[in-house]
Amino acid sequence: MQSTCIIYVPKAYLQDYKDALGSEYPYIYASKDDESGEQKPMEQCAVPTISYADGKLTFASSTPNAEYHYSITDSDIVSNAYCQDGTVKLYAAYNISAYATADCYKASDKATATLYWVEANLQNTTTNINQTATRGIIVTSNDGIVTLSGLNNDETVRFYTVDGKQLGAAKAVNGTASQAVSESVVIAKMGNQTIKIAVK
Repeated sequence: MQSTCIIYVPKAYLQDYKDALGSEYPYIYASKDDESGEQKPMEQCAVPTISYADGKLTFASSTPNAEYHYSITDSDIVSNAYCQDGTVKLYAAYNISAYATADCYKASDKATATLYWVEANLQNTTTNINQTATRGIIVTSNDGIVTLSGLNNDETVRFYTVDGKQLGAAKAVNGTASQAVSESVVIAKMGNQTIKIAVK
């Protein structure tokens, strides 16, 4: 059974390929995707977003069929550490970084976020007793915009400078609230919970 081999090459080198391969390969054509003969630079994957809801981290990129590579670190995790006065401060935060890859694309730049574990005061409706629980809040900052996800819908987040001046407030939509700030460090306050954020 015979088969036909069709070869597509850059237009600028079409005659060189025909001369080199001769009549043995008669079906040599210029590539339609690269008629100029110049190699097009590979497009980069879009930087992923990082969000948190219902106990799950979610990565998303606008690049089709993107896959994600991530790292999570926690400064609270130590082994055989020494403490002189018996007091250890816990940060209750995970540092997350992620980048996206896809076929025919360069890897994206890294996205970074911090997942903070904060108190969520839940009231037991059967006993009327307040119970202390925790919830995860993801914080990202990029180009002066601070975004928090993992919030309750319509929950209000107020943003302050480190010396207590209010910068603004945002109400959560679909669990997410954002605020543009010009400070390098801001305090986000949700109810009686506060998070200190370094702004990038």
